[in-house]
Amino acid sequence: MCSGLLIMVLATLPLTQTGDPSDGMATGVTKPYYFAVLTSDYDLAVDWYLTTFGLEKIDQMQADDKSWRIANLRNADLWIEIIWLQSAAPAQRDHGLFKVGFFVPDLASIASRLGNTMDEPPRIIEDPAHKVRFIQLKDPDGNIIQIFESEQEP
Repeated sequence: MCSGLLIMVLATLPLTQTGDPSDGMATGVTKPYYFAVLTSDYDLAVDWYLTTFGLEKIDQMQADDKSWRIANLRNADLWIEIIWLQSAAPAQRDHGLFKVGFFVPDLASIASRLGNTMDEPPRIIEDPAHKVRFIQLKDPDGNIIQIFESEQEP
């Protein structure tokens, strides 16, 4: 009886936000930006993220039975957690991170710096409809990292 009443009450709630958009949970998000990556090759992923993003390894840990390993990589703006799980079958990759992105103030200098660590600088893609420029990188597991520069605040 009580659960039926709860379902009826929830069904009457509006599905859209009617308040001030500045009340949203993302308002006031501050640095460092964070994301975690499930990887199939721990050492390769750690090295790639350290080199590509100029991060420092702040710590790493592993289970006593070696069933998982984690590295936390960070600088003042970005924190990336690299996770290797022995139990993560390759098919589970479809359920993990597909792509993540963040904004930077000077995309050209980032692309140039990345070009020094890669065969060639990544191509800058113009997106006038959204008033952004961006580059796309793929990590060793195929996850897509998009780095944006905006003409306006996102």
